[in-house]
Amino acid sequence: MASEETKQDVFKELHDAAEDVALFDLAYLDQVESRYAAALPDGIVTLPADVGERIKLLKARYLDLVDAFSPLKDYAVMRSEPSDQVQAWMLHNSAAFARAWLDGVWIEEESGKVVRA
Repeated sequence: MASEETKQDVFKELHDAAEDVALFDLAYLDQVESRYAAALPDGIVTLPADVGERIKLLKARYLDLVDAFSPLKDYAVMRSEPSDQVQAWMLHNSAAFARAWLDGVWIEEESGKVVRA
């Protein structure tokens, strides 16, 4: 099971341990490096569950972020609102959607759980 630890958590521990020179052996540094590599990114975005499911669906179809946003271009130009709730959310929260897509991880709004694509 993946850790819920963020990169900032690992960095803070390393920073706090910097005062104790004895902790800085190679085994400890290797362990910290591994934990940092596996840690969640800082600033994980929160998405509604149906938006997260859309990300998973599009990625399963090997589509990219441009493909995900393509249906929204007409709404943005015409300044109209999509009838699809997920598309409407994407239109108004494009940065959060893109961040979740690129990071491959987000927090589900309804459950508060960390979800990975």
